[in-house]
Amino acid sequence: CGFSNPDLARFCSGCGVAVAKIECPDCAAQNDSGSRFCNICGHALVGKVSEPALRSSHAERRILTVLFCDLVDSTRLVDELDPEVCRAIIRDFQMACKEIIEQHEGRVSTYLGDGIVALFSRLESNAERAINAALMINREIARARDSFSLSKRKIQVRCGISTGLAVVGDDMLGDTGIHQDTAVGLPMNMAARIQGLAQPGGI
Repeated sequence: CGFSNPDLARFCSGCGVAVAKIECPDCAAQNDSGSRFCNICGHALVGKVSEPALRSSHAERRILTVLFCDLVDSTRLVDELDPEVCRAIIRDFQMACKEIIEQHEGRVSTYLGDGIVALFSRLESNAERAINAALMINREIARARDSFSLSKRKIQVRCGISTGLAVVGDDMLGDTGIHQDTAVGLPMNMAARIQGLAQPGGI
């Protein structure tokens, strides 16, 4: 996360992640990640970074805020509208959400058909930025768009937001070579549940 920690720190004070160490192959002393020579005996460090089992090379424990956005009554839209109109509505919805989320320094984790999961995890103002993004998404969707007007009905969004501890990374699919920015933890499930309880246009 870029936070500067003291030499003896075992966990990052900025994001709570275990601080990576390199073990000296000669005296077994623990050295900070990126060290080229042991700070105890001066031996060249060629060993691999050793970290707790909870953290892999592509995943880490982190406090993050999850924003879950979903189109209201999307099933009815699919049932009643032409597929090309539905595609245009969902495309415009996703593009608008992605642009706003990135403006607020979040990132889209997953596209779930007519839903979007976004993660805010790098700054202290995660929750505030997620809330502001959700407010802006609702305002943007409320504006007249060509694809939305084709549906001849009001397009609305529900948003759920939750903050908590999760494991974040891109290694969920193992060695398939397919990488997706994912998170596992209570805030993911909570945001989805809260979104389902929200009123149309609600956060």
